[in-house]
Amino acid sequence: MTEVIVTASMWALVIALIATIRARVDQSVLYASCAVAMSLTFNIDPLYLSVDGWFSGRNWLDLLANLLLVTGVYFLSRTVLRAVNGPTYSSVPLRIGLAAVLAAITVLFVFIEAPSSSTTFMADYGAQLPAALYSIVQFSYVGLVMMTTAVACIRYRGSMTTPGFRIGLAIIAAGCFSTIALALVILALDLLHVVGSPLMDAVGSLYSPVYVLSVALLCIGFATAPLSRFVRRIVTRRRISVSLKLLGAILSRRTGEAPTALVLESREAQLHRLVVSLRDAITAQPDEPLAPHDATELERAERLLLRPKSANALPSA
Repeated sequence: MTEVIVTASMWALVIALIATIRARVDQSVLYASCAVAMSLTFNIDPLYLSVDGWFSGRNWLDLLANLLLVTGVYFLSRTVLRAVNGPTYSSVPLRIGLAAVLAAITVLFVFIEAPSSSTTFMADYGAQLPAALYSIVQFSYVGLVMMTTAVACIRYRGSMTTPGFRIGLAIIAAGCFSTIALALVILALDLLHVVGSPLMDAVGSLYSPVYVLSVALLCIGFATAPLSRFVRRIVTRRRISVSLKLLGAILSRRTGEAPTALVLESREAQLHRLVVSLRDAITAQPDEPLAPHDATELERAERLLLRPKSANALPSA
């Protein structure tokens, strides 16, 4: 059930990112989310057993899922780091670390004696040293990536210009810390399994709730910014439409002429031209000021046109 919940959460994020795809130039966050979602999907028991059977039941699907997971986590982190440090930013240590981890877990997997498909791979084979190292290497890296991302979120959250971005980064930071806790739980389980400690059950009871919390927070965090921007654009379009109607009526009353729209002219361009025309009409008739409510509407339209056209880069920009 846990795997179904986290997988559904991740695919919900993918759907949210697809719904807002036109608002982004860089689609790295979408590709990374798809990679993580596929990784989690492969961990659903019936699907795992079915697909792994195509590869002779040797648990190669576990390796593929973990390769996708580590890669996806890296690129999700890079999205945040680029959002706060600039679109060309790249952490050389994390990039080199990704290549090293992918190579290491692939090599370590080969040495694991896992002759039959297992939906509880580490529980069944984790007592083997190569299996323990296989898990330790990847989740040590995941923890490091999450720590780097959390620090960036906290450091730059205050510089974001809109609440959606600030809230998104705060939730992502919380998700990163939760994922670090998850990585520590997994590392503890790996070590306890190798030494055969009776504490495994107690520590293992923390796994599912922390796992679900981590994925939920990260999904909500990465979805918050694009969805808030999507909603904000809808609201802005609505406000522009209302202002066009009201200012058009004001201009008609003042000049006796109905405003006209140019072919292929955007609604915002229409509003800009309408504001300019109305200001020109006021200048031409300085002795006839606008009624207070008309002046208020004109000022509201001007503020709408002067709003920031592009907010800070966001975790899914």
